[in-house]
Amino acid sequence: MTDYANLLGMTADRLHSLCSRELGRSPSELIQQRVVREAATRLESGTSTVKQVAFALGFKDAAYFSRFFRKHTGEAPGAWRQRVAARTKAGRSRPTLNFADWP
Repeated sequence: MTDYANLLGMTADRLHSLCSRELGRSPSELIQQRVVREAATRLESGTSTVKQVAFALGFKDAAYFSRFFRKHTGEAPGAWRQRVAARTKAGRSRPTLNFADWP
């Protein structure tokens, strides 16, 4: 979080205060939410393994990534991928988000 604050030219405390007041969430929560969205997008594309997705998002341990993803989505990454593939096959796909969609 300190790195983000420095890039924005403010202290970490100021960033936390602004995010909490304006968005109702801490910067850490926002970052985690964004990582989960990006992970879901990459899993939905279906071309990378779960381990590759984990490493691409900066996780050094695929097992930790799986626990992180399950904590935030309620599903393991592999189960998420299978469910999305089944929805897509049934013609009920949902739109995906990527970094360009995030303000």
